[in-house]
Amino acid sequence: MKGYRIYAMVEGNKAYLDATLKITDGPGYIWKKQVAAENVIAKCTKYESLAIEPVPDDETKPAQAELSAPAPTDTEEPIQPEEPAENEETKSEEIPEEFFESIRIIAESANQLDGYIDLLVSQLSHDDLAITDMMHYIEFHTMNAATTMHLAKLLKETLKHRREVKNKIQIIQDFRRSTNNSLKQLKNTFHQIETRVYTPRVLDGLFTE
Repeated sequence: MKGYRIYAMVEGNKAYLDATLKITDGPGYIWKKQVAAENVIAKCTKYESLAIEPVPDDETKPAQAELSAPAPTDTEEPIQPEEPAENEETKSEEIPEEFFESIRIIAESANQLDGYIDLLVSQLSHDDLAITDMMHYIEFHTMNAATTMHLAKLLKETLKHRREVKNKIQIIQDFRRSTNNSLKQLKNTFHQIETRVYTPRVLDGLFTE
């Protein structure tokens, strides 16, 4: 016995596998031992059904083209088939330029964080003073139903805005504490990329033409 081939049934015909576990139009690769062929079938999930076919000793040697791919030995792991199509599509996807632009915007905003904090603190102080005014108005005035409703609505709106401002201050402060040095480095990286100039090692004249 010369060895064993592995085949799959395709449209009612036998289609043999080559050394890389791809279907070929030729006679396919020959595994010397049956157990080696069985191991390949057990690990190959690319095809629904695979079978082994014995190869008699008197069969003509396969064409050289079939042997061009590196063949696995009986003791080595077989060459794994290609990944499924969906994985290949995922690998080929490009990262959108908007992603890098977003990173650039964040990096360039590093120097503006203090200004944002000052603006938000100013808004917070304004809301605090407005709430104080409303509390004193309630203290010193007798209010009818219309005034009470108006003041209650204004107070609620001011308190809601004050809470939003405080949340933004907390987000920026936490962001600045955790990424301040990283943002500076990231900004420097963008600057280096945009201003990078190649210095020739030996062929100076080539770059002056």
